[in-house]
Amino acid sequence: MLDDILFSLNVVLPSFIMIFIGWLAREKGVIEKGMMDKVGRLTFTYCLSSRIFLDIQGADFRQMKDLALSGYCLAATVLTYIVIWILAWKLIKKKESAGAFIQACFRSSFTVLGLSMIRNMAGEEGVAKCASLLTAIVIIYNILAVLCLARSGENGGNAGFGSLAASVMKKVVNNPLIIAAALGLPFCALGLGLPALIQKPVQYLGDMAVPLSLLCVGAALDTSKVKGCFGYASLAALTKTVFLGLAVIPAAVLLGFRGLELSVIAILFTTANPSACYVMAMSMNNDGELAATAIVLSTLLSVVTTTLALYILKTLALI
Repeated sequence: MLDDILFSLNVVLPSFIMIFIGWLAREKGVIEKGMMDKVGRLTFTYCLSSRIFLDIQGADFRQMKDLALSGYCLAATVLTYIVIWILAWKLIKKKESAGAFIQACFRSSFTVLGLSMIRNMAGEEGVAKCASLLTAIVIIYNILAVLCLARSGENGGNAGFGSLAASVMKKVVNNPLIIAAALGLPFCALGLGLPALIQKPVQYLGDMAVPLSLLCVGAALDTSKVKGCFGYASLAALTKTVFLGLAVIPAAVLLGFRGLELSVIAILFTTANPSACYVMAMSMNNDGELAATAIVLSTLLSVVTTTLALYILKTLALI
């Protein structure tokens, strides 16, 4: 148990440090929020899309034979997303915050925190077995995020159905993260690589995605505004790290998932929001303060929830 806690802290604390540096730089006047918003848009358009392309391009297509894990995780993600969507649009009065809230409730930092934990548990072989899930979850997360953020950002969700549908479809098709995922698929399927002249700059951009996103999250944390969104952010963080796990993990056990596959499901549905939640929310005219606060809270909670989930499953001899 102690080893699991120490590992979780080692994975999570570097993210907190980067968020703190971003916050401190803003408090000291080294950077301004307006400047970081521009950096956030640059990160969203170029760095995150490069990271997604590289993750999918580098996935081992030969490991994508067993689709049961991917199918279950996608089905659970879509079903919980629909439930969260319905409840959020009925209960949240500030409609321009609904999209950021929905995204914070369902989206997991699987490519950063999740894969780090899986690599520690099962090595590179374990990561390779998640190749199909990695590809599928990156695509579905970004499509679902664009759908909820586009509606929320389009006049606070009050646009007519026709114009709203056209706007959402346009944003889905033009979203750089979805374009990057679509471009990565044929490279993955055919086992192709980029020429070194192109691969290196793409790799440079991809490597900057996480640290820049975390700095943007820290710079966006305005303590004077946190009180106004703390309730929604707390609920979103609890939904992501606690409620989803309570709903999805027992169902996975009943369906016969065991071992590494069950560990992956537990990690996916109890880990924190990725820093991309803030960058996407801000870039699509949503509630950036809510997204940033939810990332910090869910990151803190996931140290406990992911560790506890894996410990309980191990105690019950299910993993």
